[in-house]
Amino acid sequence: MTKELETEDFIYYVDENQEQVSMIRKSDNTLVSDNYFAQNDLYERMVEIANGREKYIYLRQESKHYLKEYFD
Repeated sequence: MTKELETEDFIYYVDENQEQVSMIRKSDNTLVSDNYFAQNDLYERMVEIANGREKYIYLRQESKHYLKEYFD
């Protein structure tokens, strides 16, 4: 799993094929989700970041290139 995104509250990890996403709560390092909910939340956060409505602490360098695809 590769760290994809870190926000103030969560860290998102993706597998090599970006098919599985794991969402970790930073306050207690617990797994919030590793299913559709995590994938959907990651997508929504990328949209918010791309549109300047949310800030991030870390975004994988390769993913920064794709932010324009999330712009609405």
